[in-house]
Amino acid sequence: MATDFLDPTFGSALEVEQAASTAPSPRERVREADVQLRATQRAIESLIAEGIQTRSTRRPEASLKKGGIAKVGGIGRLIRVIDSSKVAAALAVRWDTLVDEASAALDGLARVLVSRSGPGSGMGSVDAAGAAGAPGGGGDAVALGDALDAFAAFFEYRTHALVLALVPHVPESEASSVLLAAIHSLAAAVLRFFNILVESTRTDALLFLLFSNNYINDVILCRGFAVSRNESSAPSASACDALPLYATLIKNLSNKLDRTSINFFYNDNIEDFPLFTQAISLFESEERMVRICARTVILNVLSVNDENAMDYLINTQKCLAKMAGFWSLEIIGIEKLLAAGKSSALPEIQSAIDDCVDTLLFFQDVFALQLPTVSSSLEGSLLRGPISRLVTKALEQADTDPLIHLSIFLLSQVFACISYTSLVDSVLESLFSIKTEKRFHLLGKLLPEKWINGFLTLDTDSSLVCGDASVSMVLALLTSALTSHVSQQALQNCNLCSRQKIKARILVDSLTSSVESTSLGEIASTSSSPTRVALYQPIPYDVFIIGAFIDILGAVQSVHLRLLCLDFLSWVFERLVQTGEKDAIHTLTLAHLDILLACNKDWRSMISSLVNDGVDLVIDLLEFEVTQQPQDVSRLFKDSRILLNRAQNSASEADFEFKKEVRNLGFLVCMWKHTSLLLAKFGHPERYRLPPVDAIELNTTSAEGRVDLENRNVQSCIIYHGKYPPCNGYFIFDPTTFLLVEPDKLRPGKARVIFSKPVQQVTAVLVESDAGALRVFCPSISFANADDRRARAFACGGYNMVWQNAKGWDEVRIVFRAAHEARDVVFAHIETMKDEIQGRRRRMWMDALK
Repeated sequence: MATDFLDPTFGSALEVEQAASTAPSPRERVREADVQLRATQRAIESLIAEGIQTRSTRRPEASLKKGGIAKVGGIGRLIRVIDSSKVAAALAVRWDTLVDEASAALDGLARVLVSRSGPGSGMGSVDAAGAAGAPGGGGDAVALGDALDAFAAFFEYRTHALVLALVPHVPESEASSVLLAAIHSLAAAVLRFFNILVESTRTDALLFLLFSNNYINDVILCRGFAVSRNESSAPSASACDALPLYATLIKNLSNKLDRTSINFFYNDNIEDFPLFTQAISLFESEERMVRICARTVILNVLSVNDENAMDYLINTQKCLAKMAGFWSLEIIGIEKLLAAGKSSALPEIQSAIDDCVDTLLFFQDVFALQLPTVSSSLEGSLLRGPISRLVTKALEQADTDPLIHLSIFLLSQVFACISYTSLVDSVLESLFSIKTEKRFHLLGKLLPEKWINGFLTLDTDSSLVCGDASVSMVLALLTSALTSHVSQQALQNCNLCSRQKIKARILVDSLTSSVESTSLGEIASTSSSPTRVALYQPIPYDVFIIGAFIDILGAVQSVHLRLLCLDFLSWVFERLVQTGEKDAIHTLTLAHLDILLACNKDWRSMISSLVNDGVDLVIDLLEFEVTQQPQDVSRLFKDSRILLNRAQNSASEADFEFKKEVRNLGFLVCMWKHTSLLLAKFGHPERYRLPPVDAIELNTTSAEGRVDLENRNVQSCIIYHGKYPPCNGYFIFDPTTFLLVEPDKLRPGKARVIFSKPVQQVTAVLVESDAGALRVFCPSISFANADDRRARAFACGGYNMVWQNAKGWDEVRIVFRAAHEARDVVFAHIETMKDEIQGRRRRMWMDALK
């Protein structure tokens, strides 16, 4: 009766205390899980001891060799081989049951160990047993004590060894499919258990218990996981279905590394580092996620920067040389795919190139750790191995070999990905040093006089690489080198430095010595006549490269180059010739300036003739090109589309002819544009400056929303537009826009826009069968993909055109109430406005081209 008068709060606390006193302790719960796991292990051993193993074979007698007895390695028991589908099915059911029991026991054990050691335990939270405490209070001590008690029981009952013993090691060649599947499932359950344990344990004391006595190394090297220690070859994904879980486990373990915990993983006495060596063995895995985990482990180990571990990794295992060798294998794999020449292999080649670039980015992550010994060792391994091979291939004189194009592309990715100055300096000087004549084997691919015998082809070619790959790859290589972390001294040694970054005296001295050492007369004779410069003149830039660039800007064969080539060319041209002086005029040599002026004059005269002859498509292209923003070349050379030919010629013959016409006209416009920009910057700023965008009458915007009808000249009509129902509306007489609107019933004097297009983009057609009808077509032609501005640079001829046939045209039909009188007025207005606009555009461009 006395308890009826107790405080309710005290009564609730009493119930919690009673419940806690009756709940099993952490040690007892670990004991229960241990008993269950031991029973499961005995069942597994019993099932194996029964000698039941099935092996699927078309010849039953082949399974009964040696008297029907086979030996399963690693178990030490003799097993009778029975070839029966019924027995196999029954065996699979029994194995599934045991695997489920083991998984349930492991999950229960994980909950016991994690419930008091995971995030939040001992930090003001209430755990499953009801113990609570404020931060820094008694609850923290109780939670930590329970967690230590649970982990102590886990090792005292030797449950830790039992967990690993659940997974028997059976060679794949000696196990039946049923047994192999069961082992893989058991391995996955055990790996999930350890992943939960490692991820959820945050207290150092508990982690040290888990890592101590070499136990964590036993986990990493557990043979039942079927992960090979043979570091010369990567384990197959089929060898262990739980391979991703294993990779995740070693990644989670590496996240716990610091200067203290790394000693648990490295055994100085036997010089073994299982965590790192297993990561090296997974470095070459076929699965990308597994490779990422392995590389994360390597980076985490290196970032600790432990002296003993570093000595072991670099001197004992030569791991960095093995990683560089793996990159070589990736390159060889791409070369084999290219050599096969199968167009169906393009997606596989693209994926292989992505993997190759990912490996380069991993090397960059290693360099970013700023460990001198590691960086120098990795640099040496790369320069002696894969990079040396790429440089040798790139400097070959052949022009049409796709393997040379691939080598140049991958070298450009080295400059794009690696920021270690010593490495990129060595690569640059091995390619472009003025002390070797081999640089002209590479730079000579830029000369138009060598573009013969189909050297440059259209992207409709069946080749796996683009038709202009020899030119585009060299230009991309120069661009990537000049945007990289190459030192100024290396650029000077290759005569590729920008004058605005070095002192004038140093420049004159370096250029004078370079002219004497590179035999300028021989260079000039090798190049075409535009590159010849008097030998006594000090050349302020690389005469061969700039001369080749000017040759390209004046060659008709350049029509087969993609726009990205011209973008690269202009960027490198400006970078090499620029002086940094605001008032610098005629920074080109007189010989180069005269030739560039002649090129610009030729292109300008051709365009002027076409504009004067009324070829409106040229004006459209001029306006399009002038209004385009400059391309970001630092992104272009990182795209594999500069190498791989992914164009598909599925257009009809008429469409192809139209695209060919646009490509040819666009080529004239682009060559005039690029030569004008270069002359404006390095020759005649005022004379060759392009017209400003605001001076171009390029109305590509359409009216939207609502318009005001006040003071507007309108004509009533019935509007039929696509699948929409007809409506009563108005045609608005606008000088620049074809505009159809519907009156707004809720807003007098306002109208809702139904159809709006720039007047020069519409084509009006009189309907002979209907005196009051007018059909208006809007043939959709665009010179670039609006969703991807960079796509135009990679397309054949430089344009990704959307060319729709008559069925795809946007069409609107207008019926006028005043019959043909109103129709004729509207038709005449449209044609008159188009003629006036086109006349103004033509006059403006004729003035600009003078």
